[in-house]
Amino acid sequence: MDILDNDLLSGKIIQLGYPPVRINLITILDGLSQEDIWESREKGKFGDHDVFYFEVLTPFNVKVKTTKEYWNYIVTIKHRPMKDKEDIVKETLSEPDEIYRSKVDLNVFLYYRKFDRMYCVVAKHTGNEGFLITAYPTDKIKEGERIWKK
Repeated sequence: MDILDNDLLSGKIIQLGYPPVRINLITILDGLSQEDIWESREKGKFGDHDVFYFEVLTPFNVKVKTTKEYWNYIVTIKHRPMKDKEDIVKETLSEPDEIYRSKVDLNVFLYYRKFDRMYCVVAKHTGNEGFLITAYPTDKIKEGERIWKK
């Protein structure tokens, strides 16, 4: 069975299989918009496939994403102060104050935004896709080539 994007947005129930082994896909939820659902999705594992924890479109039209497992690694091992700061990371990627290019790897970008303090979100770009490397609070912007400013 070929299921298209429009099928998933149709507002109908899609049934896969036959009883007693059937899956019902409910394609509409009262009180939620498609945008609300898409923006609040979380990433996990489905067999060998990754499903995303969050994905954010940057001013460069690059979709930066991360997995739940990798986010947990960042907030438990690398940068504990980032725990519960997913919204800051998303906003820093989507609406940064400044963006710098790494001096070491030209495909790595440092996104900065000031909230209660300055935050840096580091992402690697590969074409129109990207992945989160790390995120942390900082007192100053690192040296490098500024390539974008709000």
